[in-house]
Amino acid sequence: MQTLSTKEIGTWDKGGRYTIDGPYQTESSNAIRKPSRAFPFSEYKHALTKKYAKQLSEKLGYEVEVIR
Repeated sequence: MQTLSTKEIGTWDKGGRYTIDGPYQTESSNAIRKPSRAFPFSEYKHALTKKYAKQLSEKLGYEVEVIR
């Protein structure tokens, strides 16, 4: 099992918004609303879900666990 941190998967901008980087985008993460001032953690919260970890595992070809 590979463990990835949210720092490896995405980036924070100066406005405090977290965005998942391109190579780690999945079908479910594409459906999440893009971060904004009102919802800066939308993609961050999604990156911590089991659904995202499962889809990322399928995309990368090995079992993945995402941690903060």
